[in-house]
Amino acid sequence: MNKYSFTIKEKNGKPKGKMYDDCDINLEKNNFKLIKLFKKNIFDNIRFLAISFINIIKMNNNSLVLIQYPRKILKYIVIVNKLLLKIKKIRVVVFIHDIESLRWDSSNNVAIRSELKFLKKVDYVICHNEMMKEWLIKNGIQSNNLLTLDIFDFLCDRFYNKDVTKTFNVCIATNLSPRKSGYIYLLNQINNISFSIYGNHLDLNKFPVSKSISYKGFFIDEDLIGKIDDSFGLVWDGDALDFCSGDIGNYLRYNNPFKVSMYIAAEIPIIVWEESAIAKFIITNNVGFTIKSLKDIRTKIESVSIEDYIVMRKNVIELKKKLMVGFYFSKVIKSLEKIALE
Repeated sequence: MNKYSFTIKEKNGKPKGKMYDDCDINLEKNNFKLIKLFKKNIFDNIRFLAISFINIIKMNNNSLVLIQYPRKILKYIVIVNKLLLKIKKIRVVVFIHDIESLRWDSSNNVAIRSELKFLKKVDYVICHNEMMKEWLIKNGIQSNNLLTLDIFDFLCDRFYNKDVTKTFNVCIATNLSPRKSGYIYLLNQINNISFSIYGNHLDLNKFPVSKSISYKGFFIDEDLIGKIDDSFGLVWDGDALDFCSGDIGNYLRYNNPFKVSMYIAAEIPIIVWEESAIAKFIITNNVGFTIKSLKDIRTKIESVSIEDYIVMRKNVIELKKKLMVGFYFSKVIKSLEKIALE
């Protein structure tokens, strides 16, 4: 079975970010032929549609075509070429990075229906986890068309052998805009925890002045994983301390944050909201712990013995061995191929 994937490259020849870059690399490792669409000017979308039409004509019948979602032009490539794809019996696979309406505006029924309408028209959807799968099924996606990734891979080529021990030092690496991470600006209300903050879009006027909170700048993921030397990495969203608030906080109930994989690559255990979709994975693999509120961090860390922490770190390293070679992507592609051949 022939497999193809359209991918967008920026003017510098690279994709949108590491998550997309890793996906491209994993696709090639799993014998997908990448059809690279390079951005040049304002006429890119018209040119991309023409290139896609020509390439689909050349594809063998009964092939698979995977697109990374939600890149809009890739979505339009599928829509515009719908009839040609049907004639050639080419099945379309959507690999979900994010469901934007659910992430930013879950009350916008028009936007949600628009995304679901597209997802219902494709042959297969690779989503993040069982919680996202359940949401998609509830909203009309056929269960036999759905596969789950479990966790994003994080391709890298080295171990750091960090001399990290259990402390009350917590790393936060994220988009620091008040809209996404408003809780950052309330961290001075958390006692007896030291926070190392990494990321962009920091609002310096709102950033709390505290000896226990230090901003360490912005680094790309590939560089950041070697710089983090805290004992734990925190995954939290919204503007509240007691729960993950707003649409962006609620989105954690459905998605797999890429920062979880980044913390694993940085070789540190993870702290996540107990109601997040990724919580079950964290507990099952014993690579961290869950909290109800950020105010619980100190107590929860105190409850982790030195021996427990050592086991967590060993488990993190074992999980990193899988993420760094694309284990989970390859696993879901094998499941896809098995279904597609039935």
